[in-house]
Amino acid sequence: MEPIKAPYLVSGIVLLIALSAVASYFLVAKTAEAPTIPSAQSRQQPQELPPPEEPSIEELLVVSHPQIWESISSPASISGQARGQWFFEASFPVRLFDSNGTLVATTIATARPSPGKDWMTPDFVPFTATLEFPRVSSETGMLVFENDNPSGLPEFKREYRLPISFRPVTPPQKKETVQTCRATGCSGQICAEENVITTCEFSSEYVCYRSARCERQANGACGWTQTSALRMCLAKTRTESPSFTY
Repeated sequence: MEPIKAPYLVSGIVLLIALSAVASYFLVAKTAEAPTIPSAQSRQQPQELPPPEEPSIEELLVVSHPQIWESISSPASISGQARGQWFFEASFPVRLFDSNGTLVATTIATARPSPGKDWMTPDFVPFTATLEFPRVSSETGMLVFENDNPSGLPEFKREYRLPISFRPVTPPQKKETVQTCRATGCSGQICAEENVITTCEFSSEYVCYRSARCERQANGACGWTQTSALRMCLAKTRTESPSFTY
């Protein structure tokens, strides 16, 4: 057997190396194109989704009256609209606090859906409330609109705070009692607001006062209205009959 010549041996080795490189290239390319098959463990675990975003308060409740920093007095009318999820049994509480954080009063807002519609809806539903509260010493306060949370769990509690001011309540003015004028004295000869005690005497001119008008005069005091009939009667009786005390 003849020995393999060196040139042929070298050529064979180079060819073998080239074939190995080409085979390796196609094997790597095929592996890269093959889809990745998830393992059985990964198929059993569902992918976690991010929690849905909570809607803002403005997306759940809109107060029409009162407006921010509007002055209110008792009884105060409250109105607006809220989505159905804000209610429970078609209502929710509204609380009033003074500037010190002291609870002043509480009322219930009631859903007022349109005829033929229900309050249990994701849409906005009108509501109204009337809030009666005592006289408040502070000038400002806070209306708190709370969602009706029957579960009582704090994570489901939502509220909207509306700053307001208190309208000063003017106390009713005490009306002065205006006393009427009256004929008084022993013989009814004096016109005054109160009864007057006098000596009892007779004078013919006193007869004139029986038909005269005892009333308040232009100066504010009670007195006999000096009509022409009264003046004539007085003038006549003073010249005809003397007076005497008894």
